[in-house]
Amino acid sequence: MSAGGREESIRHGEEYVLQMAADDAARYPQLHALWCAFFDDPRFSPQQAGAMVHELIELLDRHGNGGRERGLTYAVLRWLAFFSHAARGGHEIETNSD
Repeated sequence: MSAGGREESIRHGEEYVLQMAADDAARYPQLHALWCAFFDDPRFSPQQAGAMVHELIELLDRHGNGGRERGLTYAVLRWLAFFSHAARGGHEIETNSD
């Protein structure tokens, strides 16, 4: 994923985070949209990126087990910084699947 000169990825083994969001699509609609379009090179607006920030915070709060789920915490923190950068800078997110 890239936005405003910054890049981030959803690494192998981290897809389960998006699957968790997809399992509760009503609570995490933007993360669900990312999961549904994961292999189709989707684009997301800065507004969608801002919504993903809030959805990731809630997902981490619900499933992070107080920081003991290190893989989840690590992935979410990386993604939070990226999506926040896109939202605050008004940058569209472009993605490329493997």
